[in-house]
Amino acid sequence: MFRVSCCFMVMFCLGSTVMSDSLVHYVGKAYDIKTKEFLYKEEYKEFKDGGDLKATSVYTNKKNDIIARKELIYKQNFQAPCLEFYNEVTGVIASVNVGENMEIAYRSSFSKSFKRSQQLVSDYTVVDSGLHYYIVKHWDALLSGKETPVRYVSPSKRRDFLLSVKKNRIEEWRGRETVLFKVQPQSFFLRLFLKPIMIRYELKQKRLITYQGISNIKLSKKINKIYMELEYF
Repeated sequence: MFRVSCCFMVMFCLGSTVMSDSLVHYVGKAYDIKTKEFLYKEEYKEFKDGGDLKATSVYTNKKNDIIARKELIYKQNFQAPCLEFYNEVTGVIASVNVGENMEIAYRSSFSKSFKRSQQLVSDYTVVDSGLHYYIVKHWDALLSGKETPVRYVSPSKRRDFLLSVKKNRIEEWRGRETVLFKVQPQSFFLRLFLKPIMIRYELKQKRLITYQGISNIKLSKKINKIYMELEYF
């Protein structure tokens, strides 16, 4: 897994990725949920590379310096893509390789060594941005009010956690008809300590437009939640 992560880092540093035209392209701007201070932006591009659907994200700070990069490979299971993430500031590397089973590797800083684990893959396994495809797959059931289980993978914990996705409400937002989904632990005990993630979709386009919750970018200890708005191109 370390070899794969190193290749991923070199690929970005050399700028050698060959992309076709982007199928999905958005920029998400992240703000501190309390102070509304701008924190960073994420530019996400999804594209076809040969027969594979892939995606890259580049994260930049207030000075437009690159702070982190991510690559996703959506194979047969779009809700559980292979993931490679590298934070250039903290040295965090996260890797999830999904096959019949799932191999997870995580390094918490430049000075730390990798920790690894293996997990089973189920019909409810979700990795990173694969949550979008999971929601679209279960769209009709979710709109009907059904609470849908998710086994969301946390690379830093090297395991998955049982969450649920449920429609919160349908409302007009900035002139658009939208649906707000709530993602939270299924465990009542964990709900006492972890606030839910709120994600907003355009109702007709089934397109994510806002996110409120924890960040995959390691921030100050004082900042534990972000609000992000997405602009599509």
